[in-house]
Amino acid sequence: MEKSTQMDCKKRTGEINTSPVPAALKDQMLRSGLWICSYYEAVRCSCLFSRENLETHAFPFFVITQMLNHKGFYCTSSSQIQKTPQGALMVAVPGKMIKYGSFEEYFTEDSIAFMGNTAEIMMRNGVISHGLYDLGTERRLLPIINKLREATMPAFLEANNMLCSLLFEIHNSTRNRNSRISTRSIQFDSLLREIRRDMSRWWTVSDMAAFCNISENYLRRLFQEQTGASPKHYIDNLRITRAAEILTSTDRSIADIASSLGYLDTYHFIRRFSQVMGIPPHATGGSFTESEDRENRCRIPAGKSAPFLQETNG
Repeated sequence: MEKSTQMDCKKRTGEINTSPVPAALKDQMLRSGLWICSYYEAVRCSCLFSRENLETHAFPFFVITQMLNHKGFYCTSSSQIQKTPQGALMVAVPGKMIKYGSFEEYFTEDSIAFMGNTAEIMMRNGVISHGLYDLGTERRLLPIINKLREATMPAFLEANNMLCSLLFEIHNSTRNRNSRISTRSIQFDSLLREIRRDMSRWWTVSDMAAFCNISENYLRRLFQEQTGASPKHYIDNLRITRAAEILTSTDRSIADIASSLGYLDTYHFIRRFSQVMGIPPHATGGSFTESEDRENRCRIPAGKSAPFLQETNG
């Protein structure tokens, strides 16, 4: 397969077939909508990662490649480098820039190049997209290559059908992944609404993860991505902001406000409010109407701090 200068680093091991479909059948295959013009099967390649050599290249045809036995890299420009898991499928469309290779000296790949009206229509409708896809480590191109080796017109047509099925599978896997991401986003938004609805509820990370039906680590990542804060600090700051609003608009006592926001110890509320807002709650207009509130405030040891919320909860 002639893959422009992108493939100058190929080692000719494995099988390279630049004309699996006889030339006499090319026009018939193109009229059918798809022509597989070449393939690599288990070709050993040498294209070692180097930031100094990330020049990308474009193919004149569609290419789907699977890196078989190594993790590698994939990029569409020097600023868009992705690590590829073993078995990842890389799809290139005509004219789009790409470079891929390995972090080790050699890697092995299967690859198919193709063209035709069917491929063009699939690209225009978003079925074929330039990119990197992870469908596991199973050799997805080998059955198609084996079918081409039968070298009959029915086998060539069946190989085309198998290739189309794989392209639709790649497309649907992307849609399903985006759907899962969308579902998680909806669940996370529901969690945030529930937290704001009842600020007196004392959430743990475990509670929030269960609410969203995701892992605790993924929940922490969502909080960081969506709010810029950990779960603990997001809820903490939300409560303090609400407390400041109440203090400046009502004559409720500090102890009452702290209790309504889920703080079991007014001392912790006062200290955290001071840390977040830069001033103590009474400076915003809050009042100590009960003697124990004053005692709580007075018993803050100079130079000491008390944890507001255990870090394991956020």
